[in-house]
Amino acid sequence: MLMQVHNRTTGQTSEPFEVRVESGRVVPLSVPAEHLKGGNFDVYLRGLNEGAWYGLEKSSLNLVRSAQPFSWNLFKGLLVLWMMSILVVAIAVFCSTFLSWPIAIVLTLFILLGHWGVSQLGDIAGSGVGAEVATSMGLSDPTAARIVSGSVGFLTNLLTFVAQFLPDISRFAVTEDIERGVSMPPATLAGAAWVLLGYGLPITLLGYVIFRNKEVAP
Repeated sequence: MLMQVHNRTTGQTSEPFEVRVESGRVVPLSVPAEHLKGGNFDVYLRGLNEGAWYGLEKSSLNLVRSAQPFSWNLFKGLLVLWMMSILVVAIAVFCSTFLSWPIAIVLTLFILLGHWGVSQLGDIAGSGVGAEVATSMGLSDPTAARIVSGSVGFLTNLLTFVAQFLPDISRFAVTEDIERGVSMPPATLAGAAWVLLGYGLPITLLGYVIFRNKEVAP
């Protein structure tokens, strides 16, 4: 492809830059700062392959105003993963204070993945999911279909309500930024720290109280 940058403020247009596009890969390209001055500019892209169509999404073009060492970005990513590890340990210890280890593992996974699972369901967990389940089961009896539809709708609403009180582990997603070489913003660290403090700290204190009050044989 060929890329040109037109500055609307100064009226200058850069020389065409050749861009070798690779699917799923970040292609860095340096542009003279004079063509980006003022922040009011257009980017023109032109394909060079005959018979090929190119599509651009909102995240296809990114303006990099500064660079930082990869080691620093990796450190921030590892810090977020470290905070997630602390959250997992806190929830696991809390569940193990009053449950046997197999059930504690299941409850730990439910607490960690509940909020994320509901967000992944999206529109599927809407009000019409009960009717869809009843239809897919092929129920001919209206009473049975109404019972199944109401039960599924109730369970869906209950799961959505409970998920609001579960930690959002999507705040700890950092591997994509590291792979793409995108600088991790402070908001990512703040979001992960907020989930850890807002959920991990209370559940750790509650687990300590439960464990302290349990009778231990001498």
